[in-house]
Amino acid sequence: MNRKAIEFEKRDKCRSYLYSEFSAKAKFLEEFSERNSWLSDPLVPAGKYLKLLMAKRYLLIYQIKGENVCVDVVADCRQDYSWLL
Repeated sequence: MNRKAIEFEKRDKCRSYLYSEFSAKAKFLEEFSERNSWLSDPLVPAGKYLKLLMAKRYLLIYQIKGENVCVDVVADCRQDYSWLL
């Protein structure tokens, strides 16, 4: 197997893992959307967004609109996202 094929296989496994993690968290949010903690930041309106950690390093930032859960951001926690807030 050449190097390019190995890299492709690694990325494919990573993609599959993240997809399955996101799907599992989406199912969790269907039933327990209000169970997570609120996002607290002086620049974000209090009580609007909730947060949920996914796959050890990704943060789902979502809000509840009526009967729907809307994921607004999936942030990589290894990065500096102060510009986002």
